[in-house]
Amino acid sequence: MNFKVLLFLGVGLFLGVGLIYMGMGSFEPSLPLAAPPATERTLAWAVSLAEAETLAEASGKPLLLHFSNSGSEASTRMAAETFSEPAVRAYADEHFVPVRIDGDAHPESVERYGLEGVPATVVMRDDDPWASQTGFLDAQAFLAWMIRVREARTRPDED
Repeated sequence: MNFKVLLFLGVGLFLGVGLIYMGMGSFEPSLPLAAPPATERTLAWAVSLAEAETLAEASGKPLLLHFSNSGSEASTRMAAETFSEPAVRAYADEHFVPVRIDGDAHPESVERYGLEGVPATVVMRDDDPWASQTGFLDAQAFLAWMIRVREARTRPDED
């Protein structure tokens, strides 16, 4: 075989293996390509209530159930102003398993916890609601509320 054919086959083989390797999902850049959009700078919400319950059981953390709906100005403000605050995110993610529940899609859940509207937040463990609050809270007030609830219900051996 001539040199050009061997070179062509070698380069093709190298590129083919590289593309297959990347296609298998094992290629990960070492640095993020871009900062996440501001709308993603929020709590580490569980995907569903079932997932949150599983995570809460495994971690021993209480659930932080946040009820909202897209038509509520107060819900929109909490998402944009309260849950985007770094101190709120850090405290909630460290001490709770947060899950967001659409009050429009799940009115039975809003009723189950006796909530009078949205936005509303319930903290609970093992089907035992610890506390709830309804209405908009800014970041400072929401953080203070989470701290009070946790400190009032945490056993000394859990710190």
